[in-house]
Amino acid sequence: MFFSGQVPTHEARAVLESMVFGNDESNLEADSMKQEAFHNLHVLLNSVRAELAKAKEKQNNYMVRLDINKAINEHTYSKMVMRSLMETFVFMIVTGIQLYLIRKWFKNAGGMGMLGSPVPGANRSFY
Repeated sequence: MFFSGQVPTHEARAVLESMVFGNDESNLEADSMKQEAFHNLHVLLNSVRAELAKAKEKQNNYMVRLDINKAINEHTYSKMVMRSLMETFVFMIVTGIQLYLIRKWFKNAGGMGMLGSPVPGANRSFY
């Protein structure tokens, strides 16, 4: 009757629904159970969404902190490089001055003794 290509009547449809879904009382219980399960699922999904939002917020905060720390580290590194270059430049100047003074001392030492010592007799030999 249902598969003969004819349009089923209201009675036939009611019989089919009662065979598939059971009687009206169990239908109401099943509907209320479905609605309760749907409500529980809805509550669960809302809590999952809230936790996901918290996780995203934490992740965004961590990313902002990482960006700030990266900028600070780059600035600190830049300052360290500049100080290191300045320190190297100062050491090279000091070394140049020392070399100039030592050469000058040895050049002027001539007959006065070691490093131009003003002590009399410092240039005598012991032999």
